[in-house]
Amino acid sequence: MSLQISFSSAYCQSQKLESTLQISFENCPSLKHISVRDERLPIPPNVSDGLKRSISRLQSLETITWDTLESETIMSLARLPALIGATFNLQPNFSTYIQTLPPRSPMPRPAFSRVRTLDITGYNLASLTAFVDYFTVCLENLKITIRSSTGSLPSATMFQCLGTALSSSSSRDTLRNLTIRHQDTDRFHMYNLRPLAGTCEIGPLLQFHRLESLTLDLHCPFIFNDATLLAISDTWPNISTLLINRDGPWLPSAYTTPSGLIKLLERLRMLGLCCPYDT
Repeated sequence: MSLQISFSSAYCQSQKLESTLQISFENCPSLKHISVRDERLPIPPNVSDGLKRSISRLQSLETITWDTLESETIMSLARLPALIGATFNLQPNFSTYIQTLPPRSPMPRPAFSRVRTLDITGYNLASLTAFVDYFTVCLENLKITIRSSTGSLPSATMFQCLGTALSSSSSRDTLRNLTIRHQDTDRFHMYNLRPLAGTCEIGPLLQFHRLESLTLDLHCPFIFNDATLLAISDTWPNISTLLINRDGPWLPSAYTTPSGLIKLLERLRMLGLCCPYDT
């Protein structure tokens, strides 16, 4: 019912491994959990291809963790009827792949129909936005990790596009926990970027009225004023965790006043962990 594969050794008889895994997949139609990790070495191509071909047969699969998936394989995952949780990396060209699909794609809507937890990593915000925009899902937990280099850091407009794509899905009525973060912690260039001004850029996220946990940890400064804090307190009355660039920076300014912070804390009675600025 559970299969874990980890490629961490330089010695790998890929031909024998491929046949062994193929037999395992064919003899385990009730497989519910699978994890494929390439910790130190890339998965041998023939093994990877064999595994991907077998995914569509796993009709009982409930959770999957796979370091890197091809776009076609993600489409196969989306059709699995029992899948409730998935963790994987998107290819950098996923947004281009989506554009090549015919207007009337055979992909059923909603795809990922039973998935409630998604943890996806992308090398750029464009591919992540394309993924979110294409699939209409009813998620409870969503974690988005960005691997972009300093030269391709997301702008405020790109972040707003991601929020708009999220809010256009049915997740707005079900989403409880949302994390959008950069993978590394190098923030040397953050002060030279156009900041997220607050209400304008996070506006689409305010449609998730059932949100209980929000973490935004991005390579750009935030400027929140009292009006933004008021909007947050009105929209997310049940939020218990609110982390905005926990390790900074927040631009030194008078946009957020002690009065605004007091009102935020007074209204959010469930708040247990809050870090909206550098103290």
